[in-house]
Amino acid sequence: MSINFCENDSSHDYRVISKKGECSCFPEGISQLRILFISSMTETSLTQAIYEESHKCIKVHHVHGCDEAMCVLRVQNFDAILIFHASPHRNALEIMTALRTGGIHTPVLVLGTVPASEMFIPCSEAGAGDYLCVTVTTVQDLIWRMARVVQYHLWRQENMRWKQENSLRVCCEREEVEKSISQQRQILQQISAEDGTLTGQALPQNFVTHYQQLLKTYILMGTGNLTVELQNFGNLLAESGVSANQVLELHLQVLTGIIHHLGTKSCRHIMQRADLLRLEILIHLSNSYQKMNK
Repeated sequence: MSINFCENDSSHDYRVISKKGECSCFPEGISQLRILFISSMTETSLTQAIYEESHKCIKVHHVHGCDEAMCVLRVQNFDAILIFHASPHRNALEIMTALRTGGIHTPVLVLGTVPASEMFIPCSEAGAGDYLCVTVTTVQDLIWRMARVVQYHLWRQENMRWKQENSLRVCCEREEVEKSISQQRQILQQISAEDGTLTGQALPQNFVTHYQQLLKTYILMGTGNLTVELQNFGNLLAESGVSANQVLELHLQVLTGIIHHLGTKSCRHIMQRADLLRLEILIHLSNSYQKMNK
């Protein structure tokens, strides 16, 4: 079914010409649509053609201008808005600007007699999902384009929802990790106060740098890949007389720095790997002291 457009001196005449052959009227994921059609036509064969060609799966509500459209959109929801561009009396670009200013973010498809090469970019910049020239399109093409515009809008909404959920999840994870690090520091301070050891003693910078590299590598490679390096570092700590409390302080210091530079990335995985590294380092430190005391 194709759309023929004729212009007389005083009115527009839309004639819909049926063609043989049928095809599915929606892309996958779209089953029904409610469309708000903004045009100056009192009755349109196009509206009926869309309804019939879509096998009654598209319902079109017709309004005559932007003000009437805004009134309808305040009380009803639509899957898409179809605007017939007839400048200067009914400028689709101005209508879209008014809709967006009014807080209406329903996807828009624009129809008109101006070639798509002249109108597609201005319509896209104004926020339309697509533009179709009625002289070179068909009703079936219009139906598919409307469905695609709606589908793309749904994808964007889903993507934005996923980003918001992911951002919230990362923030929650960061709060959990920071709370866990704070609790570990408190426990370390309490234990150090009970056994009379000092906290806050800075280890040599080469120890800090070495542990930073070990932790970063451990986060990427995981357990079992740095066994020799961890044993050597444990021996180095034991030979330097570093206590378990100092190792824990070093661990928390380096871990805090890494978490701070993560930005929007998830830190739960970092924390899990860091806990495993801390355990391995303390085991190697304990084994090194045992060997030295034999």
